[in-house]
Amino acid sequence: MSDAGLPTISDPGAEVVRDFTSIGGYVIPLPGANAALTALIASGIAPQPFFFYGFLDRQKKKRKRKSS
Repeated sequence: MSDAGLPTISDPGAEVVRDFTSIGGYVIPLPGANAALTALIASGIAPQPFFFYGFLDRQKKKRKRKSS
């Protein structure tokens, strides 16, 4: 369904997924390198805005600073 980049992230496919799931359809995404993006693609949720940071630091002070 995608013509450039990751489906529903780089194109209007999110609208198709949302409409399809609203009438009872099921979307089966093909797993990619990132489980969060795979879930977002299949959810029907608007993909923008979306931010993925990665892993937070183990040290509480650094983790708190980066997440605020």
